[in-house]
Amino acid sequence: MKEQWNRLAKKIEGKSAFVNDYGSSIAYEEVWHPLSTLQYKHTAVGYFLHRIFDFYGKVTSFGELPEPFVVDLECFFYFAWGTLDSVGILLINSLKLDVEGRHRSFFGAIDNLCGKNTDIRDPVFAKVHTELLQGWIDQLGKYREYVTHEGLLMTQAALEWQQGRPLKHQVCLLPDDPLAKVLTYKKQIEAKDYAEDSMINLTGCIRDLLSFLVDKAFSRLVPRHSSERVPMREQEKHFVC
Repeated sequence: MKEQWNRLAKKIEGKSAFVNDYGSSIAYEEVWHPLSTLQYKHTAVGYFLHRIFDFYGKVTSFGELPEPFVVDLECFFYFAWGTLDSVGILLINSLKLDVEGRHRSFFGAIDNLCGKNTDIRDPVFAKVHTELLQGWIDQLGKYREYVTHEGLLMTQAALEWQQGRPLKHQVCLLPDDPLAKVLTYKKQIEAKDYAEDSMINLTGCIRDLLSFLVDKAFSRLVPRHSSERVPMREQEKHFVC
């Protein structure tokens, strides 16, 4: 995603260096901060995904899942959903959406963009809205909600053996629906595969939404007065993924 980060950075530098009465860049607070937060959280998702893979490569016996692995898995859900919320804040600020208070989130942004009163129509939002209601985003949200409000994620551990050797590493199965009163594991959702698929979907979603901002949204932004444009801070010039 490095190309998307850099394109958006250049676009912001050239089009949206607005300045308030105190001489500070409004673009930094409204755009740069959520964008840099998005970058940080997306990197964290990748970090915990690697830790999950590392754990799977070391399991050779049946037993309870070690606590560090469960923590890594839950951190993956935290940061994955946090990444989406950072995208939501970026959309709200950049597109000046009428979303306030606790509704300033990924759900609030997409719900607003797909509402009847929106004047912004684009297929990318309709696609994301569908995933948010009944697709991979909805499922990810359920896992994140459980680990945030309920407690440690309830998983099943198993390992298949053949002639004294592990045949299949199936060390962690996620519940089909973590919010259900009775947990089931009929779908055989293996944590490693699920986390990898979620990372792929998450990255694709971010790429689509950033591309929309770069190609359409920021093309409409113009500095209030050219003389008020403020040079980007040194650290912002090197903002890369």
